[in-house]
Amino acid sequence: MIAALFPGEGSEYPGMSELISGYGSEQIDAGFDFSKLDSDVLDDRLNAQIAIYLASTFLWDKFSKHTDFAFLAGHSLGFYSALYAAGVIGRNDGIEIIRNAFSAIKEVSSEMRGGMTAIIGLKWYIIDEICRELDDVYVANINSATQVVVSGILDSLEKIERKSLDEGALKVERLNIMAPLHSPLMEGIDEIMHERLRAIDLRNPVLPVVNHINPGILSNTGGIRKVLCNQLKDRVLWRDTVLFMHGRGVRRFMEVGPSDVLSRLVRWIVRDAGIQSSMEVLDVQS
Repeated sequence: MIAALFPGEGSEYPGMSELISGYGSEQIDAGFDFSKLDSDVLDDRLNAQIAIYLASTFLWDKFSKHTDFAFLAGHSLGFYSALYAAGVIGRNDGIEIIRNAFSAIKEVSSEMRGGMTAIIGLKWYIIDEICRELDDVYVANINSATQVVVSGILDSLEKIERKSLDEGALKVERLNIMAPLHSPLMEGIDEIMHERLRAIDLRNPVLPVVNHINPGILSNTGGIRKVLCNQLKDRVLWRDTVLFMHGRGVRRFMEVGPSDVLSRLVRWIVRDAGIQSSMEVLDVQS
């Protein structure tokens, strides 16, 4: 069995419009010219998120014609691409959800100086213990056994970066995200999203979508809407998401998006799985 994985923020790069050109003919409400994705366009975080989503969904249209996928899973922002792939939302619905989420994040985090840091080389529970010793910093993403992202107020991020290196972390990297996503500091964003998503019509998935914040199958619109509302304040359990699919017989994973970020993570999570990014397939075809 094969599963499709959809990446989140950090997958964008100038020139990625070549992935999008020639696919699809419907009107796209991107808010920018997605045939010219240079650094000036992608420096805007909302533009970058929409560009990743568009690239992922157009690539899905290309590859799903030739491959039977057993499961779909998206990492944070990639959840919207997974919902498109499962027929839950239309392409422009996803763009509208991204815009609503972006404005909700700004509304909740505008009064705080927050961010996110990736920590590589320490077990997640060690990092969690450090977080508990500090104020206003939390484990946000467990991406693999030794790659964890924390969210917090900037002063607390600086402290946990120092403490993690003291504890033996190989690397700490501050991410280009100006909000403490996937943490209790985003409390209240679920209520905002609930109101803003009322007008979005969701359909039951035609392919199994795996919940990345509480690994399991999302089989109906009620469960999907709950994740849409809660995911910006809930922890991303990506390692468990991959292990869930692997435990149900998935032995091949394809990353459907403009990068190989998730492909590299999967190699650390399940060593016996075949892994391929859509970028690798396109390189072979070209």
